[in-house]
Amino acid sequence: MNFLAHYYFDKKTGEPYYNLGLLLPDLTRNFIKGARLKPESTYLQNPVEKQISLGCLQHIQSDKVFHSWSGFLNLMDLSTEQMRSSGISIKRDWFVSHILVELVIDQWLLRKHPSLAIELYTDFESLDIEVILGFLAHLEINNFESFEKGWKHFMEVRYLESYVKTESILYALDRICTKVGLDPFTDRQKTSLQIVVDVLLNQMSDQIIKLKRELQ
Repeated sequence: MNFLAHYYFDKKTGEPYYNLGLLLPDLTRNFIKGARLKPESTYLQNPVEKQISLGCLQHIQSDKVFHSWSGFLNLMDLSTEQMRSSGISIKRDWFVSHILVELVIDQWLLRKHPSLAIELYTDFESLDIEVILGFLAHLEINNFESFEKGWKHFMEVRYLESYVKTESILYALDRICTKVGLDPFTDRQKTSLQIVVDVLLNQMSDQIIKLKRELQ
């Protein structure tokens, strides 16, 4: 799942550090190349750090359920089929479909719950960066400069609020794909992907209900 889905399905009201943990494995990987959180391997005394760790563990569990969920696999198949039937070639379309489905879920959630991203950022404004860095240090992740730079950008740009627009999630998709070595999308590919997004959005109402049951 992507950021907004993790927050929507698993957040706890009044527990911002736990809610941070729901996103932290992905944020850390985005901010620090090659970094991977392993919260289950560390015994933490600090109660706030324990909350972060519990959120991280929930992130891992939810991703495990989501990636084996038949609805996700069906949406991936639908997305890939749409790409291939368009006649416009997209390299590693199965990978592109994986990321795109997750982004479209975020988009659908934001369109149905317009304040969702605002709630997330408001929640995170109360966090102490030193507490976050202390948690990372206990997990032997010490590239604090890269993390702080990424965190500052994440909080200032607030790009998750833009996911309501299809061009924004396609931009995010393009960035992710280029990071793994794929070429940037051409205009024709973007047009084709916009159609795929519309097809996926039409499936989301029923699928989100099923996903919520799956994660309970």
